[in-house]
Amino acid sequence: MVHNAITMGYAIPENDFEARIHSVFDSAVNIRIGTNRDLLTIVTSTGTDLPQGIRIDSPEGFTFYGFQKNEEIFCQAGILTITKPPMQIDLRKATRWHCDFSGFSLDPEGTASTRSWNLVWKLLNDHQKVKGTEFLASELIDPSFNYSSRLNQRLSVAISGLLKATNQFTIRNNDFISDLIGLGSGLTPTGDDLLVGFLAGLRYKLGVSSVRRDYLNDLGIRILSLSSQTTDISFTYLFHATKGQFSRSIFDLANAICNNADSSKLYETTSLAIQVGHSSGSDTVTGLMLGLTAWDEESII
Repeated sequence: MVHNAITMGYAIPENDFEARIHSVFDSAVNIRIGTNRDLLTIVTSTGTDLPQGIRIDSPEGFTFYGFQKNEEIFCQAGILTITKPPMQIDLRKATRWHCDFSGFSLDPEGTASTRSWNLVWKLLNDHQKVKGTEFLASELIDPSFNYSSRLNQRLSVAISGLLKATNQFTIRNNDFISDLIGLGSGLTPTGDDLLVGFLAGLRYKLGVSSVRRDYLNDLGIRILSLSSQTTDISFTYLFHATKGQFSRSIFDLANAICNNADSSKLYETTSLAIQVGHSSGSDTVTGLMLGLTAWDEESII
């Protein structure tokens, strides 16, 4: 079976490589080159573009059922070959996915649109209520909330502390980062997804400030220094986030919010971003929304 790659992320090697399957899901396969912690991910046509992703032209209903952990993969002359079950992916005509912030328009002080932010915040919380996720975004910023679980309380305390430290440009002794990494269940724990989104929000808030840029760089270094606390899959997203690279769904949503897009565009981009995974999408959007509130003279929240 031969598939064409539609897009591939900036992290996909240009040279030949050998790898093995790390983990298999219905709509994604993670692969590892050598002993690298940062993985590459093959996704179906309906998946979002990823910094480390290869999105293929799979037909409707296609799954990766039957692929096995540790199976060998070879990439030679732009053709990626999986040995069992046999599959080839032609990478040669794929479009490279790379977050490009150069054309991004935001006022010099880096302020998000309050109207757009409020609309997406409501859509996010409504989605979380309907789906019954582990927490509501609104609960993370409500100090009077009677927490239903220890996880919710720990998330709220850590997020509140991280926002305060960010507004004060404090990295040293910022234990809130350590509290978030690896916090929660799953292959991409909630705390990690929140951090990925938070980094995306800060990336959009840089404006022309060298102080903000230095803080973001230092924050990324701090996060990577603590990455042994989490899974390889989660590390991969954190690793690329510290380099300013995110999924297309998060990139597009942040653009829509900060450029004050019309309501239909905000509904569309929010829906695509929050539906990624079981709860990873909504967790990451929560982090994005919180990151977009940083460094404002009058905070949205």
